[in-house]
Amino acid sequence: MVVAALGVMLSGVAPAEPLERELIYGAELMAPEEREAYRREIEQAASKEGGEARIRERQRERLRQRARSRGVELVEPHGVVRKK
Repeated sequence: MVVAALGVMLSGVAPAEPLERELIYGAELMAPEEREAYRREIEQAASKEGGEARIRERQRERLRQRARSRGVELVEPHGVVRKK
């Protein structure tokens, strides 16, 4: 807290608020670029009826297959990786 206040005093600019991001199902199995592409796809689909749900389900299935091929499983409901 003191460090943040000191930073504001020295720079005159308040630090940016941390971004609130949704947990991505199976994120541990994805490259950073894949996670960003998924986030963009979800943002674009937000305006379409049912678009987000279809994208999320497609993502879940794709990552379940990836987990099986790597010999791990995704624990429901959040898709956290667990070794078999």
